[in-house]
Amino acid sequence: MPFRLAGMMFLQYAALGAWIVTLSSWLVQPAGQGGLGFSSQQTAFLYATQAIGGLVAPFITGLLADRFFASEKLVGTMHLFMAGSMVGIGQVAKSFAGENANPPVACLYLFFALLGYSIASVFAITVGNSMAMRTLANPQKSFGPVRSMGTLGWIVSSNVVERFFRLQSEDLFAVSAACHVILGLLAWKLPHTPPKGRGRPIPEVMGLPAMKLFRDPSFIVFAAVAFLIQMMQQFYTVFATPYLLDLGMANPVAKLSLAQFVEMGCMASLSFMVVRFGLKTTMIVGLLAWVLRNSVLMGGNIPAITAVAIPMHGVSYTFFSIVAALYIDKEAPPHLRAGAQALLTFVAGGPGTLLGFFLGGWVKDAHTHGPTTDWPAVWLVPVVGCTVATIVFIVFFHEPKVPQPADGTPTPELLPENP
Repeated sequence: MPFRLAGMMFLQYAALGAWIVTLSSWLVQPAGQGGLGFSSQQTAFLYATQAIGGLVAPFITGLLADRFFASEKLVGTMHLFMAGSMVGIGQVAKSFAGENANPPVACLYLFFALLGYSIASVFAITVGNSMAMRTLANPQKSFGPVRSMGTLGWIVSSNVVERFFRLQSEDLFAVSAACHVILGLLAWKLPHTPPKGRGRPIPEVMGLPAMKLFRDPSFIVFAAVAFLIQMMQQFYTVFATPYLLDLGMANPVAKLSLAQFVEMGCMASLSFMVVRFGLKTTMIVGLLAWVLRNSVLMGGNIPAITAVAIPMHGVSYTFFSIVAALYIDKEAPPHLRAGAQALLTFVAGGPGTLLGFFLGGWVKDAHTHGPTTDWPAVWLVPVVGCTVATIVFIVFFHEPKVPQPADGTPTPELLPENP
């Protein structure tokens, strides 16, 4: 059973890694060079579909997976739908590339196509994580290795695309579609996971009672910091690849995957860090890694970016975003834990991500003149934002005193879904 679930994780993140990292470089590539000629704001507008998916999907996940349908059937159906979406999106993008470029029209078409895909993606990942939690014999110990296969899938697909396919082309979507098709067919062989929420009130299934956690000042601080960090993170998500190409870095996608290797190493040390230093200190390490990453990116030195900035992405994600899940596990009563994580995903991964995409696009366009972008001015914004978030967290956040699991391992259903 763990091998089937590990395969699910590998394929679903491989499908995402094939296009998310590299799409922006094709979108902003000038039409004369075969690109779509998008502005930074139009590019951010498309990436914002992921945030909208994070807003919509939580409301339908509980209703469908907990009340009506077996999880493995939902996962299979969603991935087959996403496979078809990827094929269609690739053809639409190709039809508006090069001499046929029409950014306003292309942006509109691609937005609605990616919106449906993004809602299905967040839904499928959430249901898949829940399925793994419910069916693994010892999820606290075995979910980590199973989930790490998703990170490996992201690494493999992004490097395969860069090495064997055209980065600025519809090839991105073809590779993603292939991963979705395979998983969509294999999902029917995943462990049977029937709905368990029949008879529960709809507000409870959707996690709405977790709103009472906002009575705790520390939770408010935590949610605000997570919100701000998610905003600042989108500068990296959208503009890392175009920035590194502007700097003249060779094989930027392969180098960006260094972050995922570091992330896997940090996950291996996660239990030690939390038990030895506590939640707050570990999360501060993650926040400081974000400050350092953006500061080095601002400097524009390629060796320093490769050796420091990119690895810091893996450190920051693990020691803040994943440890944040363990904080929820300690802070929320058992009957509110899943709802609390859904609430945090909604607040930070929805509005926070959405505003981050638009802010990043606006900032980059404001500092772009002709073919030249003042990248230090662009990266200054996430440097300041992450610094403010870190200071607020250090001063105002107080770690709960509830006893933690013996091995410091987060409850599986609370682990964030992004690589």
